[in-house]
Amino acid sequence: MDELNTLITECYQYTVDEAVLERYLNMIEDRMLKDKLQDLKTLLKYFKQEMAESFITTQEASVLLLNQLDRIEALCRSSITVDSFYGFTPLQYQFIERLMMVAKEVRICITIPEWDKLTDMRNESELFHESKKAVSKIRDLAEKNHIPEKEMIVMQGNRRSHNDQMRHLVDNLFSYPIKPYTGQGKHMRMMEAATLEEEVEAVAIRIHRLVKERGSRFKEVAVLCSDLAAYEDTVRRIFDDYELLYFIDKKDTVSEHPLIQFILSALLTVTYNFRYEHIFYHLKSVYYEEQDTIHRIENHCLRYGIKGARRWKAQWDEFDSEKTALIGKLKDFHEDMHASDTVRGKAMALYHYLEAVGVFEANQQIAADLIAENRLQEAEQYQKIYSVVMELMDELVAMIGSEEISVSNFASLMETGLTGIKLGQTPPSLDQILVGDISRSRFKENDAVLSWASMREKCLL
Repeated sequence: MDELNTLITECYQYTVDEAVLERYLNMIEDRMLKDKLQDLKTLLKYFKQEMAESFITTQEASVLLLNQLDRIEALCRSSITVDSFYGFTPLQYQFIERLMMVAKEVRICITIPEWDKLTDMRNESELFHESKKAVSKIRDLAEKNHIPEKEMIVMQGNRRSHNDQMRHLVDNLFSYPIKPYTGQGKHMRMMEAATLEEEVEAVAIRIHRLVKERGSRFKEVAVLCSDLAAYEDTVRRIFDDYELLYFIDKKDTVSEHPLIQFILSALLTVTYNFRYEHIFYHLKSVYYEEQDTIHRIENHCLRYGIKGARRWKAQWDEFDSEKTALIGKLKDFHEDMHASDTVRGKAMALYHYLEAVGVFEANQQIAADLIAENRLQEAEQYQKIYSVVMELMDELVAMIGSEEISVSNFASLMETGLTGIKLGQTPPSLDQILVGDISRSRFKENDAVLSWASMREKCLL
């Protein structure tokens, strides 16, 4: 699903529609590629048909906004500045072109070290090649629409690289042939480590020295790596041992979150009629407090081989009152799910069950307890997750609410949606080390930047 979502998003960003695909289909001879492009064309066609009646995607909203820019009177009196980009997608170029035609003034800030070499784009491996391409493309758009270019403002001097080592790295990164640095300096350090743990501990020790000896703040330190997932658990363990305050900059998948597992196990329980493994996995969640009762009933079920909805709903010789009180809400959910035929009916059944169990209130209490323990990132997840699940269910009902669906297909649909949820997080404190992905994380000027190499053999300190 993630790959499909990315594919459709990029088609909108790069203005690829059925007409563009048809043009390439007529040009291509490779059978396999032709079949794939035909599949993509069909996918886009039916996706747009389904969405056209009731919904508009984020990408379509951008296209609609683009077509309405001429009607926004305030733009005629506005000076617009575009900053923090090193390149643009075709759709973004269309926005810039339209803004140049409509707005009073458009300023575009581009980072390029040597303006006298702005038109030299022969070396595609050069660090600032994409920035040069962006300037060339924007100038072409201005010339095409007869828009005059004002005098270029060039900020002289490198305001970020304050030492010879960093300036050499900026000037020669990705360049060929390699130009070794022949000077001396102490601003960059390299180290080798035998294990991933040694890498992370070396960084932790280095940060301690920066804080103790140089008086740096945690917020002035950034740690970057190319594979954040590989390092995350080790970073948490070692940074906690060294009592470092840190924030891991990533979008968390929530498929293992207790609420997601609670919902999925509930759906499996009603789909497979109270199988032992499903119902007890569900009941042992944080949302059921009667754990002692659950353990006694589990032992009873194992002793007498109780399986299936029929035996769960029958009267027991032992623990019947406890069992009835425990699974009353779940039994109602089972009946409601099988009684409804549509996506809307089943979504309402699930909503009523979550409300009956008190999931929202439980999440708020768990979040409060986590905040008291200073586990702020986990607390934020508990605060956000319920509303995200409700949004997913609302979207399903709005899109296909009237369609008939079986219990098993509804469970599969919910599983696809729930396991695809990703939650971004905000730093819970101002003074924290940023631990991020080198291709995703953005940060302002820092006193020190440390990184782990992708090969895991060398660490830049």
